[in-house]
Amino acid sequence: MKLVYDVWWTLFCQEPKSLKCQGVCRMWKEWVDMLNLKQIYSKKEKEWIWKHVCWIGNIKLIQKWEDLDVSYLKLNDDWYYYHYSVSKWNWGLFGACQGGNRELVDLMIEKGANDWDWGLNGACRGGKRELADYMIEKGANDWDSGLCGACCGGNRELADYMIEKGANNWDDGLEGACCGGNLDLVNLMIEKGATNWNDGLFSVCYSGNLDLVNLMIEKGATNWNGGLFSVCYSGNLDLVNLMIEKGANNWDWGLEGACRGGKRELADYMIEKGADHWNWGLYGACHGGHIDLVNLMIEKGATNGHLIAEYFPS
Repeated sequence: MKLVYDVWWTLFCQEPKSLKCQGVCRMWKEWVDMLNLKQIYSKKEKEWIWKHVCWIGNIKLIQKWEDLDVSYLKLNDDWYYYHYSVSKWNWGLFGACQGGNRELVDLMIEKGANDWDWGLNGACRGGKRELADYMIEKGANDWDSGLCGACCGGNRELADYMIEKGANNWDDGLEGACCGGNLDLVNLMIEKGATNWNDGLFSVCYSGNLDLVNLMIEKGATNWNGGLFSVCYSGNLDLVNLMIEKGANNWDWGLEGACRGGKRELADYMIEKGADHWNWGLYGACHGGHIDLVNLMIEKGATNGHLIAEYFPS
């Protein structure tokens, strides 16, 4: 998964985590080769790459992937897509709307995509007003989903647009804004009436924004174990220690978060603290596609072997 994340950071013009400019072409070639050879280790990794291939808008790679089973029919265990059941083409629609590629949006629709609200979420997340309007023309009307997407993507204009349309789920908007680490939108959701500080803390711990973490705590958040899960997933040791100082003690949940996020050092830290629910760790590692942590959990005593068959089909 490291390769996937490095390419993602590079392609979308953010500061690469580990790549230098001269290495981008080499990394891109390795990624394309991996796709061509279909050397993908888990269903989660397939879904992740498929969505971002559609986001990038590379038609040739999409054509190569049309025959792969990357449908993720049950996403109720994935924190920010918890209420969606999304087909392969609707994932593509989401990615294409987020990336602003109208040609690819139409291709996904031609292939069978029809979840206009999911497309609206993607368009709002990516700040693509024209595609948001296109999804609305198609029938999208889940303004709260659009608001959550806009807040997660840090797009104030589209957040205001969704509010004008009728969005009023301020707590979902707060979660999105916290996940995106956007103080302006966090404050807007609070002004509108958001009060779910615990879910806000859970979400902002993913973004690692210390100022927003402190704001949620000041507002009354006390979900320290939820925060521990999130910061173990994102890998922020300082925030891990802050959650522990505040009272977090569910080391097994922290272990699952670390395994899901591929953070071996934090997984070891949770084990040192007393985590011993190896099946939770195995689930997290399988879900995140981290084979090294899968092996670690098995060595420790995990017994849910069916998870390996489900997430790493041969």
